[in-house]
Amino acid sequence: LVLSSIFLDVLTRPTHATKTDWKTIEGAIAGLRGLLVNFSKEFFSADEKNFRVLYNIIAASIELQEGAGIQRYDVQREGLCFISKHAVLLKRYLTEDAQSMFEKLAKLCAHNNTKLRHLALEAMDEFLTNVGSELVSGVRERAKDVETFTFFARSFFKLLQDTNSTMHQTSLAIRGLGKMAVPLRQFHGEAELI
Repeated sequence: LVLSSIFLDVLTRPTHATKTDWKTIEGAIAGLRGLLVNFSKEFFSADEKNFRVLYNIIAASIELQEGAGIQRYDVQREGLCFISKHAVLLKRYLTEDAQSMFEKLAKLCAHNNTKLRHLALEAMDEFLTNVGSELVSGVRERAKDVETFTFFARSFFKLLQDTNSTMHQTSLAIRGLGKMAVPLRQFHGEAELI
């Protein structure tokens, strides 16, 4: 797909952190998100490395660029929308990088910007759904899956036990535990669910 190559080229070229660069990046992520609705199979069958390249772009796009002159968070919003729409395409990489991605998303889930926070919660739901699915798929080594699951379980229980947790953090912990119910049953038995 020529169009996907153009989008990836725009997203992988060095930027100078100008307003024009950020708008171009935002547009390329939005274009790629739209393209993948209908042509995801063709995109990924063209070159296996597209998975990793795309994941790296999306992971970088949701990082807050403090001091970069961004006030509207357009690039972050597009990255979050991409995760919400296409997390299933990147679930392998989301799972491999689960701790870092969770921390980025959790930070955005607590952001003061209401729209950004709402999009981050949607992306977090899709992220947790797909990571939970990947953990029980048997594709990775069981030890790695257990380690990833343990990270989430500890994070969620820590949020629930912390008396200083905000309403959003408590909600995130409860939703996260629900998304991890199947891995919990697989790694710790059904008795833990009841």
